[in-house]
Amino acid sequence: MDIGALDDDLTIQIFESTQTTHKAGEKQRFLSYLFDFLNAFDFGKESNEDSAHKDLIRSSVLGAVFEKLNGYKEGSFYTPNFITSYMCKESLQKIVLDRFNTAFGWSAKDLESLRKQIDRDFGRVESQAKQLLESIRICDPSVGSGHFLVSVLNEMIAIYHKLGLLGFGYKDLQIKDDEIYLVTKEGEKFAYKRLQDSNHAIQIALFELKKSIIENNLFGVDINPNSCNIARLRLWIELLKNAYYLNFSKDKDSKIHKLQTLPNIDINIKCGNSLISHIDTNTTLENFTANLQNRLIAANKKQDLFLNQSLNSEIKDIEKKAQSKFQEMRENAESYKNEGNKQAAKAYKDTYENAYQYLCELFKRNCNEYINFHQVLKDFFHKYGYINLAQLEPETKFYIESYAEFFDFHKSVDFERKTQREIPQKELENLLNLMQIYEKFNKQEVFEWRFAFPEVLDSNGDFLGFDLIIGNPPYIKEADNKKLFDDTRDLRTYQGKMDIWYHFVGLGFDIVKNQGIVTFIATNNWTTNTGAKNLRNVILTESQILNLVDFGSYMCFDSASIQTMVMEFQKRDSIPKSYQINYAKIESKNPTDSHREAILKRESFEDNIYLEPSITPSQMLDKYLTFADSKQEEVLNKILENGTFYLQENEIAQGIVPNPDCITKRNITKSLESKDVKIGDGVFVIPKNSLKVSKDEKKYLKPLFEVEHCKKYYFNKHNEREIIYTTKQNCTLKQIPNIAKHLAIFKEIMDSRIENISGRLNFFHLHWARDERFFKQGSKILCVRKC
Repeated sequence: MDIGALDDDLTIQIFESTQTTHKAGEKQRFLSYLFDFLNAFDFGKESNEDSAHKDLIRSSVLGAVFEKLNGYKEGSFYTPNFITSYMCKESLQKIVLDRFNTAFGWSAKDLESLRKQIDRDFGRVESQAKQLLESIRICDPSVGSGHFLVSVLNEMIAIYHKLGLLGFGYKDLQIKDDEIYLVTKEGEKFAYKRLQDSNHAIQIALFELKKSIIENNLFGVDINPNSCNIARLRLWIELLKNAYYLNFSKDKDSKIHKLQTLPNIDINIKCGNSLISHIDTNTTLENFTANLQNRLIAANKKQDLFLNQSLNSEIKDIEKKAQSKFQEMRENAESYKNEGNKQAAKAYKDTYENAYQYLCELFKRNCNEYINFHQVLKDFFHKYGYINLAQLEPETKFYIESYAEFFDFHKSVDFERKTQREIPQKELENLLNLMQIYEKFNKQEVFEWRFAFPEVLDSNGDFLGFDLIIGNPPYIKEADNKKLFDDTRDLRTYQGKMDIWYHFVGLGFDIVKNQGIVTFIATNNWTTNTGAKNLRNVILTESQILNLVDFGSYMCFDSASIQTMVMEFQKRDSIPKSYQINYAKIESKNPTDSHREAILKRESFEDNIYLEPSITPSQMLDKYLTFADSKQEEVLNKILENGTFYLQENEIAQGIVPNPDCITKRNITKSLESKDVKIGDGVFVIPKNSLKVSKDEKKYLKPLFEVEHCKKYYFNKHNEREIIYTTKQNCTLKQIPNIAKHLAIFKEIMDSRIENISGRLNFFHLHWARDERFFKQGSKILCVRKC
């Protein structure tokens, strides 16, 4: 409802905990109360009015709003400040040190020693130092409300401060809770006010620095358009905090005070599915054109339609046009960000987006789906069709697209009549199959990282990559949303029973530079989870693990009971044979904020452990990752060397899942009730000796052991129930007439199982029977998992 449509006389009863000065229980007109309520807060805007008595509402409230509105639906949670600040600080400092040491041949170990190096030769290196900081590219591929980018923004400002590169006079600067606290030379808290000019120059400098960082350093992508809008708004608010007056004046009677215009930063935050791309980021313009040339040469050898074309000139035309579009993207993106005129800004943005679309369509011709379909299509028409090739434009010939326009395979094309010859059915079916794959490929919603951000392309238009990939990716298990994984099953991190965030690690290594850093906070069970084997292998073979902080039972997110870990990896083309990592974990069963504060500072604290284990990646492939200190490792190595057995993956299994074991409120139907079936009646799990069966059928009734029978050191075998163990491998319907008669009563329940619908199981088969060898006589290790 529009606020203007509210009744002026509408009243509201005041609650005891109200922020206003009204008394609890009294009634107030709603509109009056609403404005009093809003006026009770300070929304972060500095003013001449003393607002010390007001509670401050920061822009970070947008993140909480985002999570409450729709983030939880997509497995997204608002990341607290202590996490974002820690991750940004740890990763950015490494990147800055590496960037400066490489550029100047220094060997600084931390920002303090780097500051000393800069101070020694400030006049010579100042300009280059600022350029180095401006060239750092940071991306959050699941940007959400933009909290990580705000933390990066503030941490970058802190780095400028620590390196003495801010360029204006002040006493001190600190970052607390994602807010900048600056103290002036006079020792006062910095505040920019319209009629006070002492801090005007500082305000301008902060605005321009923030603007530069947001435009040059920060990038983000999210599948949710609402998230993207909130992230953009948060960055604009951060910039607005330091907006300054263009017509600055001490004249109290001046009525016009125009603020500096905010830039168009929205194109740095893009909406799309981060995980799905067609074009490999490693595809350079050179190898793209080389691939086209090879295909043309192959076509000429077959003496088809390209026989008389000049290959070199055609390839050069494509290369020249592609380079032109690369340049067009870069120039128009830059012009758009600083254009104040709406019409001109729209023109720049349209030109930029058109160039992006052109390049995506051009480079898609190197994808297998495109090549396979068009090659078979071309051969098909060369063999069966009658097309006047002379009427086609040269570029149309080259891309073969015109072939598809001549015929519509899905409607009423009579190939036999057209060609006056028989077309083999297999050829036609193959072509139709490839066309369906191609159509799906063409319609698929993708995000092409290869061209999405011109700032990470070199002068030739080739993809350079980001320096830092950072974020809190969504947590969604495949079992909870199988459809979400439909388009990601060909990714190298995919396997059954995985979590969607595993894919973001693989994506991170795809879009980060060599020696760049990928850092995420996510669930901590990936080191031992069976469904994370591919993820572990990707991490071990494509990166060096730098830092792992396992929060154990400490819940980092207020709204989710999830055990999490901060992980930091460095992409490496060449992985060291062996290396040490920093590993920390909170082992307390009742952790507090003090545990968390200590572990992030790597300070000694009860139940916090700190290790520097050495790992050999090649020996850890296909295995769980476990970490130990040198003393523990020595003992573990002895066990490994002298142990008499090892548990392999195929020796481990979950217990039987009968599905159903008995009748419940959930599965009972009116049809079953009409047969006198009651809740609690056994289906595959029945009371001992309750089913009259023949001697031959007895072997299919097995003793049932359940969780309550498992004690610490022994089995309580006095169980009163048994399980019908009939599987696809051990029996047929004829072999179990009495058992089948019992199970047939409940057939409608079993027929609704996915395995039965697909035809893999029959109604008399156990749902997940497991391999029978697990239940035969012999020694076993039993682990009871209680949730």
